[in-house]
Amino acid sequence: MERLPRTFAHLDAWVSNEIARPDGRTVLLDWAFAGDGAIGEDAGNHIPDAAFDLFWPGERIAELDAAVTAAYLAGLREAGRSGDRSEVRLGIVASCVKYVWLLPGMLARASATEHRAYHEVADAEQLYRQRGLVLAHLVGWCEEALALLEAGR
Repeated sequence: MERLPRTFAHLDAWVSNEIARPDGRTVLLDWAFAGDGAIGEDAGNHIPDAAFDLFWPGERIAELDAAVTAAYLAGLREAGRSGDRSEVRLGIVASCVKYVWLLPGMLARASATEHRAYHEVADAEQLYRQRGLVLAHLVGWCEEALALLEAGR
């Protein structure tokens, strides 16, 4: 992530910090953490968080991944960036490293009587099933990141 091109990033891109305008454009709110980030990092945060917090079905995480990646790349082109698509994708998929804490945390709380998706009470079986699907997708991201790094050498 540190070797990727840098950009001004939101650094807290997730569903609750986004609103849709009447014209269909999405606007990010809460810029408290904004600063230096790797290209693709915001998209790499938004995609898994949408499903981890049960705003998007884990069964459709690949669909969200494709749509967000395409929109992110389109936004970069619209802003005048003509760089390598693979380094943008690397920034997205290498974001999987941010989630290494989640599985041990989930396992530590597995026997709890109440489970939450963000601040909302959630059915434990649904929460763990959905998060399991996203974690499996992130394993694919790790494999993709390693392949992109190997190809770039």
